Amino acid sequence: MKRARSASRTATKDDIFGYPAELPQFQLPTYEDAMKCFAWERKRITDQQTQEYPSNRSVCTIVAKKIISLWRKASIPTITEKKVVDRLLAFYEESRLGPGKKKQKKSKQAIPVEQRLKLLFDNCTCKCSTLLQGKCTGKVKHEKVPQMEVNFLQDQRKARKMMIGGVDLKVTKINTKRLLRDSKRSSRKKSSDSTDVEYQENADEEIPEENGGADTSSGRQNDKEYLPATRVLAEVEPSSSQMRKSLPHFAMAVSRTGVTPFSAPLLGSALLEDLGLIIPDDKSLTIDRSKVICEKQKIGKSFQHKDADVAAPISALFFDGRKDKTLYQEVIGKSRHRRTRVEEHISLIEEPGSTFLGHVSPVNGRGSMIAESIFDYFSSHKMQTLATKTDLFQGLKNY
Repeated sequence: MKRARSASRTATKDDIFGYPAELPQFQLPTYEDAMKCFAWERKRITDQQTQEYPSNRSVCTIVAKKIISLWRKASIPTITEKKVVDRLLAFYEESRLGPGKKKQKKSKQAIPVEQRLKLLFDNCTCKCSTLLQGKCTGKVKHEKVPQMEVNFLQDQRKARKMMIGGVDLKVTKINTKRLLRDSKRSSRKKSSDSTDVEYQENADEEIPEENGGADTSSGRQNDKEYLPATRVLAEVEPSSSQMRKSLPHFAMAVSRTGVTPFSAPLLGSALLEDLGLIIPDDKSLTIDRSKVICEKQKIGKSFQHKDADVAAPISALFFDGRKDKTLYQEVIGKSRHRRTRVEEHISLIEEPGSTFLGHVSPVNGRGSMIAESIFDYFSSHKMQTLATKTDLFQGLKNY
């Protein structure tokens, strides 16, 4: 082991890397930062009594842990600690070779040591060329660079103007939930695999014959004696938090009657409770406000995407409507003012079957305007009707 020099500022300065220093905490380290940290840690852990330097690999292990910690702080996946230690050690040994010494092996890195000092000590697992286009297309999920960190990684490799900020609480919450989901998924997979193995072992076991001493290799006389063990599935407890059943008719009734999403779940849940479908031990059929809103959106989309070209012509049309107060914004100059106006809303129902076709909002409540808006709705949605525009006018003349 080499004897350490006296602890002076001149003695600790390196001819290539400069003075020892800690790693920067707001940027990813360069080769120069890594070597300065190497000198810093070597000086820190030097035995003060014997004044002997520790081994280079032990110092590189400490520096590698700090470098990986910085990369993890930036949410960028890195290579293993052993590979980082090997890269640090190789670069340090290469830098120690003077101009008069020959390298035993040709280095794969063509750039001289002096020119690599300001470059990023790149430990990223992903080396795909699509990072220049602002995205990572790695095949392995845990080795891909997150989309929001791609620009930061490119900056650290070139201009190095961006900094590592504080903890993003929103992103941290999302990542925590993702890790929790992954851990639950892996635990479920392990339990499923263990159950399958146990089932396979039980299925391979044969039930012994009643005679006991009979030779099973000669053939089975009665197949019923060799039934394999059956797999017993555990009863799945019903969910007590979410409603999984679809409620299209309930959503249509809520839309037609005008019941608000706040009152509809109360009425539906009360009815199910009276029928005995909601009990204290199983509340999975409870209807909430979000369920009603989602079902109304589903039924609306199903009618919008209905194939009207192949549908049969509408044989009987029924409609009903009422006047509703609608909020709108009126622009006066550069300011916006909220106003309320009364609009006529007409619901269109096809009979028989009580099929909801849609709704229209005519300019006023006169029969001619209602007929014109209904005919325009049919024309825009390519619905086939047996009645013409004149028939609609005659039918709504006295409305």
